[in-house]
Amino acid sequence: MHGSKRGLLGVRQTCVAIILVALWLPVASPSGADASLLVRSLATVPGQADPAPAPKGPPAPDPASVREQYYAALNRGDVAGVMALYADDAVYSGVGTCRLTLCVGRERIQQEIQRQVADQAQITLLSANVSGNTVSGTWSADATRIRLAGVERIVGTDTVELRAGRIVANRVAYDASDPQTAILIEWLQEQQSR
Repeated sequence: MHGSKRGLLGVRQTCVAIILVALWLPVASPSGADASLLVRSLATVPGQADPAPAPKGPPAPDPASVREQYYAALNRGDVAGVMALYADDAVYSGVGTCRLTLCVGRERIQQEIQRQVADQAQITLLSANVSGNTVSGTWSADATRIRLAGVERIVGTDTVELRAGRIVANRVAYDASDPQTAILIEWLQEQQSR
């Protein structure tokens, strides 16, 4: 007789759970968040820990993906697309008007990006290495100014640091060990001394 009472009790608990779910679902949020809480609480086995809470908000973007988006927008000439990736307090260094003087803030960085677009800069990413919220890698570039220096392309490195999915630092360096890049560096120094 005990066995049948236990079976009956299990059926009653299941029926109560189904009724509660049926009553709860119509008032659950459109996302189903409230209903999922109820289902999780009904599914909890005594003595087991509750499942880990769901992460809040979208996951942080992959730094390599942000870097790829950045250069894709630059190659398209999309200044607004590039600037959408920068934080308000970002810094940019190592190239163009930001080569010798650090560019600080979106307004100053946008001026340099506009110069690069006008120069028809085309960047090809060669490598990427992600560490936490930072990606660094190598690239090759072609632009009107590069050809004015008498070379077809230059190479260099960049390190892009993110905070909350936005670029807070972009540090670029030319690779002076590359013969074509060395010619550009020398040409830039001659242009500055004039």
